[in-house]
Amino acid sequence: MNDDRDIQVSKWQRLLVFAAGSMLTAIVSTIDLGGSAMGGRSPLLGFILLFWTVFGFGTGAWIVLGQRWRPLVHETRLRLGFLYLAVGWGGLAVMFIGAASDAILLVLVTGLVLALIFVASTAGSKLRKQKDDDVFP
Repeated sequence: MNDDRDIQVSKWQRLLVFAAGSMLTAIVSTIDLGGSAMGGRSPLLGFILLFWTVFGFGTGAWIVLGQRWRPLVHETRLRLGFLYLAVGWGGLAVMFIGAASDAILLVLVTGLVLALIFVASTAGSKLRKQKDDDVFP
């Protein structure tokens, strides 16, 4: 049973690499186009960004909050889930390159909140593990 979970995590990690590579390509393409991806220069790029943004946020939330992933090691689950959330955030950031300053501020605040939640979750996990080790040496 544990091997099945390791195989599933491996599959999701490979898909994460593909998603991150696609997002990086979209970021470079948007910067190369000199403006907003949604600005009309490349409608296909806008649809690709929208897909990876929704996919990143959806998959990240599913991994972090989903019952199916609970038996997995807490740190592994959080890392994988928050990396998917980072892919979604990257898509959101690219969509707002060249947009109004309020939208960019929203993207930056969202990224900061995701980073703080990740740091708090991993710190809480480490404290919980240390407390368990103190109780049961």
